Amino acid sequence: AQDRIEDVVVTAEKREASLQDTAIAITAVSGDSLRALQLEEIQDVLLRTPSAAFSRAGGEGQVYIRGVGANLLGIGQDSSVEIHQDGVYLGRPNLTLNQFLDVERVEILRGPQGTLYGRNATAGVVNVISKMPGEEYEGFVSGYYGNFNRAEIETGVGGPISDTLGFRVAGRWAQDDGFTDDLDPRGGDTIDDINIWSLRGILDFQPSDAFDGNFILEYGKSDNNNRSVRRRDRQHLSQLGDGQPDTVGGLPAFACPGCPAAQNPAFNETRNELDTFHEWDVLGATLTLNFDLGGGIDLVSITGYREFEDEFSFNTDGAEASVTNTQYARSSDQITQELRLSGSNGGFNWLIGGFLMREDKTEN
Repeated sequence: AQDRIEDVVVTAEKREASLQDTAIAITAVSGDSLRALQLEEIQDVLLRTPSAAFSRAGGEGQVYIRGVGANLLGIGQDSSVEIHQDGVYLGRPNLTLNQFLDVERVEILRGPQGTLYGRNATAGVVNVISKMPGEEYEGFVSGYYGNFNRAEIETGVGGPISDTLGFRVAGRWAQDDGFTDDLDPRGGDTIDDINIWSLRGILDFQPSDAFDGNFILEYGKSDNNNRSVRRRDRQHLSQLGDGQPDTVGGLPAFACPGCPAAQNPAFNETRNELDTFHEWDVLGATLTLNFDLGGGIDLVSITGYREFEDEFSFNTDGAEASVTNTQYARSSDQITQELRLSGSNGGFNWLIGGFLMREDKTEN
């Protein structure tokens, strides 16, 4: 048998099409590949995607494609890379930290996508598509245990309920003890830990050949001791005035000749005088309706709701001295509505659409 390139179907142009026939620079990763490679969040995929990058700051995920992105913080900040989940635009950069759950595929579109995706797609778009119910019963369970007491389990199952109804439910839980020890008794025992779980339920329906849709309800929660930060000033030269934390009683952070061993933390150690944390909750609902109007014309309606809350405390200076510290309490509720009318006639494809978004958000 001859080797051939697998035909990958994507929805980058708001319609199903072969990856090879889509005139956009796209990286598509299947859900099976995500699990096999243990790619658990958007960050993992982006770091393996050409011309893409990812960073974290202030409890937000910052996505860059071809060097274009936004590194500003705050509840009013919009990203230059749009993140979509099952067709719903995720307005807050915080939501990019949510981990994958029972994903069918991830599509990364490189370059400006404003024609189909709007003003916040200057650098590109990331589409996350959940696995939908199939025509046969199917499911999986996966899990592993590793260093730092890392434990994880994910499961998904779905299939037909009747000739016109189908379902799929999925769940994921992951935790570890963290890989950074806090040497200061005023802080927590460990930092850089994980404690996250998420659930999703999908109901799809097709009462007739001219109408079908699906409803998705999901919830996710994370609770950890936040991330560690490492000082980049040269504390062992503090006698020369180089190192602000030292001037207010901080100890040297790096190895230096003559310094006591207790003053030289290893890579997996830090001095954090604060009980830092990052806690967030996400609730989402999505209703997608597809109408076949005849004559090659289709109408699609996507209604989305996202509710997000988080509390964030971070030891910004990376030292046991009280220099700087960052705290947030944020919440956001968004409702989106997208309508698309499209057709295909005589080899000519066309699409007309509209998008409405209302978002209420606060930050303290």
